[in-house]
Amino acid sequence: MFKKIIITLVAVFVVASPAVALAGNANNGAPTNGLSELKNNLNTFGGKTGLGNESSDLKLTIANIVNTILGFLGIIAVIMIIAAGYQWTTAGGNEDAVTKSKERIKNAVIGLVVTLLAFVIVNFAVNQLSGATGVTGGGGGTSVENGEPGG
Repeated sequence: MFKKIIITLVAVFVVASPAVALAGNANNGAPTNGLSELKNNLNTFGGKTGLGNESSDLKLTIANIVNTILGFLGIIAVIMIIAAGYQWTTAGGNEDAVTKSKERIKNAVIGLVVTLLAFVIVNFAVNQLSGATGVTGGGGGTSVENGEPGG
C-alpha cells in the first residue's frame, strides 16, 4: 500500500511538472517556433522556481535542488508516519498489526531525522563554501576593487 502511495505521488509530480512550466507563456499566445517557445517556458519555470536566475552561483543552485528534494523526502516521511499511525489506530487489537505499525513509525522517524540532518549538512557546507569563495565568484566580470575588466 505504501508503495502505491509513493508511486502515485511521484507520478502526479512528473505529470504536473510540465504543466507548471507551460502555464506561464511569456508570449501571450503569439506564434513562435519550437525552440524559442521552449526557451521562454524554461525561463518562466526557472524564474518561478528561483533556479533560472543567471546571477546565481552554481553551489547555490545545487543547494536549492538538494533542499527541494530533501523537502519532498520530509513530506513523504511525515505521510508515512501518519499512515502507520492510522494502521495502528485501526489494528483492532491485532498485535501483529500493532507491531508492524510501530516498526514503520520507528523507521519513518529515523528517515525523517536523516533527512533533517542531511538538510543541515548541505546548508552548512553551502554556507562555508559561500564564505570561503564569495557568493558571486566567477571570472570575466569587473574587479570589485577598481571596476576594471578582468576581475
